Formats: sequence, C-alpha cells, structure tokens
Amino acid sequence: MPPFGPETMTSHIDISVKKPGMTPMWNCHKVFEDVIYHFTDSSKTAHLHDTTMLDRMGEDEYFDKDHFQTGRIPHDDLSLDELMKLAGNCLTYTTVYDYEVIMSTLDLFGGICSDRERNALERYATPLELITSFEKYWEWKKRGWQGPPMTQGPSKYGNCLVRMYCLYSSSSVGELSKICLHGEPVDNNLIGMVALVDTKNVKQS
Repeated sequence: MPPFGPETMTSHIDISVKKPGMTPMWNCHKVFEDVIYHFTDSSKTAHLHDTTMLDRMGEDEYFDKDHFQTGRIPHDDLSLDELMKLAGNCLTYTTVYDYEVIMSTLDLFGGICSDRERNALERYATPLELITSFEKYWEWKKRGWQGPPMTQGPSKYGNCLVRMYCLYSSSSVGELSKICLHGEPVDNNLIGMVALVDTKNVKQS
C-alpha cells in the first residue's frame, strides 16, 4: 500500500443515491490504489439494503480458494429459493446454470486454469433461467428477448440444491469465464448473482 499524506486524493461517494442491487460506485473498474475512497450515507438509507448475503458468504467455503475466490459452496443443503431469500434486494438479477453441465465442461477444458482456444466460448454452458424484476430486461423481452427463459420468480428450479454461487458486477464478470459459463447479464453499476444448481436433487420440505 502506498504512503498517504495531506496531498493524497480523496473520492467522496454518497451511497444514499444508490438503489438496492446497485454497486457503490458507478464504474468499479476505475479504482486507484493511491486514492482514499470515503463512503457516506447522507440520507441514512443504507439500512434499506439487505446485507444478509454477505454474512452467508463468510460462512461458506471457496469454490476454489487459489483460482476462483468469487465462488462459494454452501455448507448446508441450500435450495435456490432459500438462496434468493437470503440475497433479498442486494441483487438486480440471478442467472441459473446446471451444475453438472458446468463441471463436465470444466473437465472437458482441463479445469479452471486451463489454456483455451479463442472459440472455446462457443462450448461454454448457457443459462437455464434468468430471475429478475429489473424493468429494462422485461422491456427487452417484449421486443423479442433472445436470452434465457426469464421470470420474476418463483424460479422453476427453486427447490433444486445450490452447489455453488457467486456475486459479480461488471468489474468482476471476467472471472466467470474461468468456470466455463456465459450468457449472464452485465450492467455497469448493477450487482448480479450466478447460481449453479443440481437439477437432479431437490430439497425435501
């Protein structure tokens, strides 16, 4: 970490203007190590943002601690419906994938750290479903949406067990290609989640 002094630049960011499901900063790519970022909550609205998901992530293990720290493996039997409830309004959208397809595709390419050809993307796993209430996506659906089946919830896969999940934004979406998936929505200032579900195992009530 560089030394700080009176001349160090400070960036003041008021999170009160951010709606639930949005990143604290408009462009998370532009983060500089020699700048102090000072976050404030001028309108006292931070309590309206659900943060239970962050606590849950601290309890779960890494999918791959050395190469994919974004991903988490639930430490218990967690259904997609339960995961969505934990996430609350901290997300704008959730993209659901078949865990078995992801793992077989990873095996095909030789794992997370494998060297891949330029056309590898064509063989990556595609989404089973997109869960969102974000108006922009439903407007696109009316105009001929070409993406995965979309729902505002409940999910068709709600009872399926979650084998891995991760939060992402535009600044970290590149990490998702490591696990051989594509088709997830990306918006500059919104938070999304990827959930890998076991379609052959459902949680018994």
